[in-house]
Amino acid sequence: MIARALALCLVIASSLADNSGASSAAFYFLLAAVPAIGMGGLMALAELADARTLTARAFGATQALFSFAALALAMIAIGSSSGSLFDVVAPGIGVPALAVCLALLALQAALAPTGSLLQRTPELYARAGEDFATAEQIRF
Repeated sequence: MIARALALCLVIASSLADNSGASSAAFYFLLAAVPAIGMGGLMALAELADARTLTARAFGATQALFSFAALALAMIAIGSSSGSLFDVVAPGIGVPALAVCLALLALQAALAPTGSLLQRTPELYARAGEDFATAEQIRF
């Protein structure tokens, strides 16, 4: 959760710096956001692996898809910036890629409380030889 929040803050800082005309600061903010976005995607994959219910699995898969799509868009925005590495500039694609990346991260942050609720949902089932759980045992 901290990595996702850090990634969102860095992408917001990058877009604000780009809007104010500090393109080198925007580039470095976005470059710093890439590992945080990647870590958020790996954390989403870990949540997907730990999920037990179908809804939690679907939510984890959606979060992982959003993270890796945001990572790809951040890499596109970084690659489209003017740098001295190859001096190749694609000015028409960087700003929309950054905007969609920001939108995906914001949507992911808005959906994050739902994931914690899905993981805390009590499961009412019995294994062979066990009694069913009652409402008092679950503390409803």
